[in-house]
Amino acid sequence: MPAPSNIEIARSNLRGLSPLEHKGLHLSVVRRIGSIIKQRRIAAGVSEETLAGHTGTDTNHIRRVERGSLHFRVHHLTCILFALRITPQQLYAEVLTGMVDDLQNPLTLNEVSK
Repeated sequence: MPAPSNIEIARSNLRGLSPLEHKGLHLSVVRRIGSIIKQRRIAAGVSEETLAGHTGTDTNHIRRVERGSLHFRVHHLTCILFALRITPQQLYAEVLTGMVDDLQNPLTLNEVSK
């Protein structure tokens, strides 16, 4: 029998989570997406100002996305990914890479309220 995939592990671990743990997991994913965007932006040598210009937003918006403090719309995320030449599949793979760890160590109440 083959080893379970990360997706299968994530699905099985999602069952039985409390609402607080679900919220913590959601915040963790949003923060991870922001972190990935920031890492990729810096690696590409793109400034916040340039990225904001390419996406029709402002630098404050980009900073909030990168900090994970902004629940962004799919349209804005798509614009950012396009500007940085990241496919949704690449982003998803990077997010999923750390998902199993997050499910094994959900955020605490103090971390969720930040």
